[in-house]
Amino acid sequence: MTREVVTVTMDMPFKQVEQLMAAHHISAVPVVDADGAAVGVISEADLLLRAEAAGDEGRGWTAGSRERHSKAEALSAVGLMTSPVVSVASNAPLAAAARLMRKHSVKRPPVVDAGRL
Repeated sequence: MTREVVTVTMDMPFKQVEQLMAAHHISAVPVVDADGAAVGVISEADLLLRAEAAGDEGRGWTAGSRERHSKAEALSAVGLMTSPVVSVASNAPLAAAARLMRKHSVKRPPVVDAGRL
């Protein structure tokens, strides 16, 4: 795990999230609330929805793509993030973390201790 965690706030603009991830060479970032608790995660896949939507203008969105459409139009982290956050306790065995990751199809679960990163 990474001990120096880069985070974003829920109100951080999309462009700043994108720049922060690029500057730190990371493919996902936890979103924290005012108390510093993890409330979501933004991944590269979430950011790519905006680029994909820009290329699909005029095609319309299907009923099954509401979440994708919402993320594609998001202006800040709260609209981009996947929530609720799937996290792993800092004292969890590696096998338990692996099961959690597989069960929820996540690649980068934030590691928390009493809700804090």
